Amino acid sequence: MKTEPDFAELPTEAQGRIDDVCDAFERAWQAAATAAGGTAQGLASTPGGPTIDTFLERLSENERTAALHELVPIDISYRRRSGAAVEIGEYARFTELDVDWLAGIVLNPDGATRQLSPSSALQTKPALPPKLPPPTREVFVERLVLSGVLDRPTVEREIATLSEPDTSTTALGEHLVSRGLLTPFQFSSLLRSHKPGLLLGEYVILSPLGRGGMGAVYRARHRRMDRIVALKVLPSAAAHDPQAASRFDREIRAIARLSHPNIVVAHDAGEDAGVAYLVMECIDGTDLSSCVRTHGPLSVAHAVECLAQAAEGLEYAHRQGVIHRDIKPSNLVLCHNRTGPATGNVSGATGGSFGPPVLFEDTGGPKPPPVAPDQDSRTIAHHDGPRDDDSPHAILPTALRVKVLDLGLARFNADAAATKEGSALTHSGVMFGTPEYMSPEQAVSASSADARSDIYSLGCTLYFLLTGRTVVVGESFLETVMAHQLQSLPSLSAARDDVPAELEQIFRRMTARRPEQRFASMHDVRDALRAIPAELLPRVPSPVRKTDAPRKTPARETAVSGNPATDWLSPLDHDDQRAATVLITDLDVPSVVRRRLSPQSRIIEWAKSNRTASLTLAAVTIGLLIAAAVWWGTQPGDRASLAGRDNPANRNAAPQTPPKVPRPEVLTCPATTTLVQQRQREWAEFLGTPASIKNSIGIMLCLIPPGEFTMGTSDEELQLILSGNVPDYDIKLIRREQLAHRVQLTKPFWIGQTEITVGQFRKFVDAEHYVTETEKTEGFGFVNNRWVLSPGYNWQNVGDAKISENHPASNLTWNDAVAFCNWLSRHESRESGKDVHYRLPTEAEWEYACRAGTDTPWYFGSDPRTIQDHAVMGGNAGLLLHPVGTKLDNAFHLFDVSGNQSEWCQDWFAPYGSADATDPTGPLNGRDRVQRGGNFGDQPVRLRSASRQSRPPTSPRDGSVRVVRDP
Repeated sequence: MKTEPDFAELPTEAQGRIDDVCDAFERAWQAAATAAGGTAQGLASTPGGPTIDTFLERLSENERTAALHELVPIDISYRRRSGAAVEIGEYARFTELDVDWLAGIVLNPDGATRQLSPSSALQTKPALPPKLPPPTREVFVERLVLSGVLDRPTVEREIATLSEPDTSTTALGEHLVSRGLLTPFQFSSLLRSHKPGLLLGEYVILSPLGRGGMGAVYRARHRRMDRIVALKVLPSAAAHDPQAASRFDREIRAIARLSHPNIVVAHDAGEDAGVAYLVMECIDGTDLSSCVRTHGPLSVAHAVECLAQAAEGLEYAHRQGVIHRDIKPSNLVLCHNRTGPATGNVSGATGGSFGPPVLFEDTGGPKPPPVAPDQDSRTIAHHDGPRDDDSPHAILPTALRVKVLDLGLARFNADAAATKEGSALTHSGVMFGTPEYMSPEQAVSASSADARSDIYSLGCTLYFLLTGRTVVVGESFLETVMAHQLQSLPSLSAARDDVPAELEQIFRRMTARRPEQRFASMHDVRDALRAIPAELLPRVPSPVRKTDAPRKTPARETAVSGNPATDWLSPLDHDDQRAATVLITDLDVPSVVRRRLSPQSRIIEWAKSNRTASLTLAAVTIGLLIAAAVWWGTQPGDRASLAGRDNPANRNAAPQTPPKVPRPEVLTCPATTTLVQQRQREWAEFLGTPASIKNSIGIMLCLIPPGEFTMGTSDEELQLILSGNVPDYDIKLIRREQLAHRVQLTKPFWIGQTEITVGQFRKFVDAEHYVTETEKTEGFGFVNNRWVLSPGYNWQNVGDAKISENHPASNLTWNDAVAFCNWLSRHESRESGKDVHYRLPTEAEWEYACRAGTDTPWYFGSDPRTIQDHAVMGGNAGLLLHPVGTKLDNAFHLFDVSGNQSEWCQDWFAPYGSADATDPTGPLNGRDRVQRGGNFGDQPVRLRSASRQSRPPTSPRDGSVRVVRDP
């Protein structure tokens, strides 16, 4: 039975095209819904509304099916949101879609079971093939009982609850689905087949999870233990293939001997009616390939943590004699139900809802109950769609849990050399690896792949996690394999500004072309990753540079290389480069090169028809392509790029003018995290800039799109506060946050990702010989475990408290903050050769950036029990400032907008008016200036997004700076 194609196995370029089409389709739906007033009638009458067919025209034929599995759920979701009816017949024109899958989507839209009217999914309009009428209710019941999914008494009991006129097969099936007794997949299978195959041994199949070359994976339930598992089934076509059966048996034996927190657990294995199956834990998670496609490249901190955990699991597997041989992002799953931080000094709740919410909680107040340590090992299941909280950026890196999947190509060290079976599987395994992540030696001979081959693949995985691109590019299987042999691998630091030199060196050593130049073990890889100082691992990803396709490396460029420092770039050889060159010289190179390279499918067919050739296939093609590289190097006029950049058909093509990007919509709040970040990306694209940039003194700035939001504290929120145990002084401060009113910000702006650090402020002081006001008078210092105001304390001396270059610059007056902004404007203008303007944020800009689309008391929600993960505050700060960026960021990727140190705004302080405002800048004059964000000693009530306080412009109390740059 067909299931959804494996999007993760498509080339990265194809994935990107499909993602772009899906984004455009969703934007078109949003525009149509807005124009139609969001009603079904309006949408139906809207001319030229979005249709899937129009967007499919942008894709090639081999991308069409995968794209349909992305576009159809989007289409159904928007139709249902507008109240429009959805029927299977509407998608009958797409014959590529499997009726089971489509029925499941219609019956189970957006992951929630829905009741359907009799005119809905399973009545034909027209029907999808096969065009068979549904069975009678009696026949359906017999199928259901014989399938083993439900017993007859249960079915009869449910039939008795149906009303008399509503006794059709469809009505019964929909009733059972709505009651949770059948899944949409089971219902569809029972309608189509008298032997649906929903029972294997003691396991009832619930729904498909995915399909790959090594078999189909289903979500299933053990009938007696009621445990949800992942059931991997050997395809029926492969059951008669001795090599496929041996590979499957090998996976069972490989996973059975492994028990480690970072490796998927095997529960059982068996065979039923000739069908072999493997039972594994069903993980609630997303593989890292899908995660990067959905949420973008990972931060350095998150990628390092994922890699370190994968290395731990693989080190354990290697000690058991198991080599994976297919490490790639889609075989590493990020668990969603996590147990909270595993290390570090972050305390407090891990999130979630535990009983009635407590709005304002003292640090000694109630805490949520602990989560069971094995909670994340119960459930490789993918969600019906990405959720905001699936993003790895939404949690601390130390709270990640990564597991290694799919040991289908694993090799036992002892077995490979000792048994004939190992040899045969090695031959076939050459063609079953994933070329983008395959080590050079594995491509030549899979039997030579050892632990260092997995290290190479894990290094290639690191590159993908940080860039969203594969480390090599090829148009076919062999071109990709050869790229590992001939190309100089790209640099991580060339792709991203935030990659530390330590990680670059680890990556280079992991992906050294010769195995002996790599790390000796995964243990060494893990230790090297863990040894990188935490302050060098940013927790928000910087923009990924757009680079050209990887450069070809002709063999003659590296054949003479003997420099140990750069020898890792040389092509793989076994004995002597000169011997290889002699062999190449003897070939009839021009006649080989002038023929077009065979595509992957033809190569595989050739290998299947000539089993003796499969062992030498990779080695022969490597030799031919090295020869081709030499020949191309001597005849530049005739050479063609492996990556297609120099294709002769494209040489004379006119340069393409980039399409004009339409002006995006403003961000109307409240909005989901997904929409907030979508608007941020759209405005960055419109302005022709990344969503975050770094200026000449190292300040990271995030682009904030224009938008509309409610500023201040509402009456409802105030009443909730008054019902809690909040001091009268705080109540007086909160009343100054009223009246809540709508504010429009019509222009995008850049804002500092963190508060200005000591090191950044020092550059201003050194350049201008500036003396702060506290250096002239007095400032705050930490003495005898308390803060005192006294001469001698200033931005670089806070008494007994130790501060680093990465701490927020404090003890700054409003006047100091303005002086810093003025200097930064002059400095950046000189550096860039154009007018650049920095300033303090208006109060409205600050609150809008802090809220990041939310209308809850805090940007992370309404439950203060999770605040300690987001803010340096009373209860976790120890009365001290902390380095910037040590807590979680908001949806705009801003750190420390709550807690650590209060931040100056440009406005004079005054009560709010009742009228809505556009681009407000506060009153023209006053006595005090506004501070926002609270500080390291405050409780949650003072760290809300609407919280505000006032200080004289000469006061250093709680003063720090977060800059704004005008676009």
